Amino acid sequence: MTTEIIIERLTYIKYLFQLGEQQAQQPNIIAFSSILCFHDAIDLFNQLSADYLNKSDKEKKAASNKNSNKLFMMEYFDLIPELTLKPYIKRINDRRNALKHNGEIPSSISIEESKVTTRLFLEENTESIFKLNFDDISLISLVQNSEVLNFLKQAEIYLKEENFSKTAEEAAKAFFVLTYIDPSGDYWEDDLKYYLKKRIRIPNIPNEARSLGRDFENTFKIYNDNLETLSGSLLIISLGIDYRKFAKFELFTPRIGKKYIEPVEYFAYYNSMEKKLNAENCKFLISFVLDCALKVQTFN
Repeated sequence: MTTEIIIERLTYIKYLFQLGEQQAQQPNIIAFSSILCFHDAIDLFNQLSADYLNKSDKEKKAASNKNSNKLFMMEYFDLIPELTLKPYIKRINDRRNALKHNGEIPSSISIEESKVTTRLFLEENTESIFKLNFDDISLISLVQNSEVLNFLKQAEIYLKEENFSKTAEEAAKAFFVLTYIDPSGDYWEDDLKYYLKKRIRIPNIPNEARSLGRDFENTFKIYNDNLETLSGSLLIISLGIDYRKFAKFELFTPRIGKKYIEPVEYFAYYNSMEKKLNAENCKFLISFVLDCALKVQTFN
């Protein structure tokens, strides 16, 4: 099994785990579904470990209660003794079975415990079996837009260097590219973002309005600016992006501009929250853009 395949499968496992983390933050009536994600992430990790360690069908049958090479999640702990946290993983398995087969809703404490246990399991066993750091497994490789991908990679580099200001700047550039509508004609015709914003696009001030005087023109401009802000907000919502998270993202990131003269460059300016940036906030910024990128690319 090649390193590339291992990383690819671990990336999907991490995606499931992070999806579970997001669900766990929701109200309890929704958060319980995170148990299913945590269970699936662990189960897929066990399957990957068995493949990587070249466990034979004979070995799998010996570990199975049904003499089958298709194992249940907990049977992998007999197949692969080096897997850790077996008693705690059994609790997650029991919660998942109770939820899926009996409709029993886990408590908030159980959900939190499952989240912590799953992370610890993945961290410990990724290191012991694959000699890799689970935190270094990045979902960024799933991003298809090359510009967005490069900005996010650079943001991760700056985050490791604890250069939080540059991390926020690179994340902001990535989001700018992701939601940018090119005003140069043909590109618009193939871009879903254009069609979404086309319906709420604000026209320019007509020449007739200018002839009525500067006060009228200024008033028109104020309304136009406000409506343009509204159209941008509707675009974010139309793309399926969580607007509350977007508001937090905007709070911690600088404004981004684009130079249209070749070579095209992006520049950052004005970040009022720069001094309040920290590792946790920067991780959120990268995660937010990544989540947005995965959503947007499914539309186009």
